[in-house]
This record gives sequence, structure tokens and C-alpha cells, in this order.
Amino acid sequence: MSDASATSQNPAFDPVAMRQEVTKLGPTLTTELLAQSQRLYAPYQEAEPYDGLLVSRDVAYGSQERQRLDAFRAEVADAPQPALVFVHGGGFVGGDKHRPGSPFYDNIAVWAARNGLVGINMTYRLAPDHPWPAGAQDVGAVVRWIHENAAEFGIDPAAIVLMGQSAGATHVATYVANKDVQPAEGAGIAGAALVSGVYDLAIANPKAISTAYFGGDASLYSERSTIRGLTETNLPLLIAVAENDPAHFQQQSLRVISAAFEKKRQLPRFLQMPGHNHITGVLHLGLADDRLGPELLSFIGRSRAVLQHSS
Repeated sequence: MSDASATSQNPAFDPVAMRQEVTKLGPTLTTELLAQSQRLYAPYQEAEPYDGLLVSRDVAYGSQERQRLDAFRAEVADAPQPALVFVHGGGFVGGDKHRPGSPFYDNIAVWAARNGLVGINMTYRLAPDHPWPAGAQDVGAVVRWIHENAAEFGIDPAAIVLMGQSAGATHVATYVANKDVQPAEGAGIAGAALVSGVYDLAIANPKAISTAYFGGDASLYSERSTIRGLTETNLPLLIAVAENDPAHFQQQSLRVISAAFEKKRQLPRFLQMPGHNHITGVLHLGLADDRLGPELLSFIGRSRAVLQHSS
């Protein structure tokens, strides 16, 4: 949804007042913060049905119950579109792509479809039943599914961009950084946007390390971190973090940026979202004060250009 349509749909939305309300919630990541953040933004996002969009719900990309995705696309498209794949958070043990009655995380796929993309929201297997690297393997399974079904869903398979938030960002980072979870022919994507994830377990706040997912053996954390692979990849990266993210998530983003600069002597693309917390950075996508959406569109366009130049 464009800024203009968002404002027209709900003229009561006040970006300055909203940022103030979000800031009042503080940076500490609690169940109440997550719930209150959603309550703040939910009234301003589109509700179903989504006019002009084709929505395919709970499409299987694997045999297990949680290996499902939702695909959003415009009813009319002149040519195959880039795909934006969103991987939700949830501390590695929870979360979902969509809950009935909530606009989240439909808002991300709706925004994508209204901006010339195909929006794919995926869910994935959870710890402790499915420990590392199951999340990244499921990301890979969705990438394969897109390549196999691109024509049916109007997707340009050469323009797939992954976006993960929190635990989802860590799963995307693992897919990008670890060739063992990629197909033999390569990652099959044009770029990745990492929003408030954990990438270097060695410096992570212990509360940010899910032993249910990564295991309790700290000697394995180095190889299960993504910092090295993220600095070595040639794929375009967008690193994003919220101003009111807990400090350890800000530190993780800084770690990636610093390591990438030391390796390549060039900063990766970076976005700090003023006035937002750990989750509102993605909840506000498409509204009148959207900080993430324009950056994503620019990044996706740039990623396609880089891929075409290098191929």
C-alpha cells in the first residue's frame, strides 16, 4: 500500500504520536510489548478481503504441518514479478505467518503485492523438535518451491529476495551463510534483508540464544554462527535494526556491519528505523510513516541489477 492510500484509508493515523507510544513501551522484549505493539498498529493495516489481490493460503512446500506458505499477488500483472519471502520470528520455538483476525503478517505480503512484487509468507518447523539448522533448511525448501512453481504464481525466479525478522532473520542468515543448506547449484536468490537477528553467537546475550534450537554445547556456536559466511557472500545484504531494539540485537547488527567492512572495505546496506522497537519495524510496513518499505524496494531493485551484472 502506498503512503497516500494508507493515509486515505485511515486519516487518524498520526506517525509522530505512534512513535511516541512505541517509545513508551521501551526496548525490553516481553510478551506484553509484543502484544501491545500489535494492538497499536492493527487498526491501521488492511483487513481481509484484500481487493485486487490473489491470495493462496497454506500452500504446502514440504510434508510437515508447519511447512506451509501464503502467496499474495496482484490479480493482473504484465510480467513475472520479483518475490519477497518473509520469515517470521518467535524465538525459534513459536510464531506463525498469520493468525485469523490479525493483519500480521499479512501486511508484509499485501505491501509486496501492491508494490509490484509477489509476497510469500512462510512458516517453518520449530525447536525443540526441529533444532539447528531446520529453520534454514525450510527457507531453502521454500526457495526450491518458488523455482519449481514460479510460472504458476507469476514470479521471476531470478529475483527472489528473502527477508527475516528476529529468529527469522537468523534462519535467513544461516541459509545465506551456510552452503550446506543450499542447493548444489547455489542459493537461488538475489539478496537478503536481515531485520533484528542474531548472527554471532559468541557475543550474543545468553537470553538471545535458544538452546532448544542451537543446542547446549557452546563449543558448536562458532560453526553455527553466520558472521563469517555473511562477510564472505557476494549476495547483496540489507541489515536493519530498530532504534528501540534491545541492545544485544543492535550489537549483532553492528557486528555484521563491522565484519563486512573489515573483509571488503565497504559497508553493507544498513537501515536504522527511528522510533521503532523489535517488532514494530515490520508491523508498520506500508503505513504513512513507512521507513522499511522504500528501503526494501530500492534494495530489491539494486539486488536484481547486481545479479544481472554478475551473471
